[in-house]
Amino acid sequence: MTPQASEEILRVVTRTRVLISEASKMYCDLLKMAFLAVPERFQVVACASKTSEILTMIQQHQPTVAIISDSLEEGPLAGLKILPEV
Repeated sequence: MTPQASEEILRVVTRTRVLISEASKMYCDLLKMAFLAVPERFQVVACASKTSEILTMIQQHQPTVAIISDSLEEGPLAGLKILPEV
């Protein structure tokens, strides 16, 4: 394996895996674009706007970081209410 290939593998492995949740798909997309501007550092693994989607995506993708808005499609403070389950 070449040194460049080893470095590329290490870079992919060390990226922070991010889940984004917002009530609006537009806000999710805007945050995703911000993270995609630094692809060597971050990998957006999922976007969600409902609590059930968030919990499913966390189990499926096991993100390093979950950005969960306090307001989701279910209403204000829905994001805070699911924190114990996360």
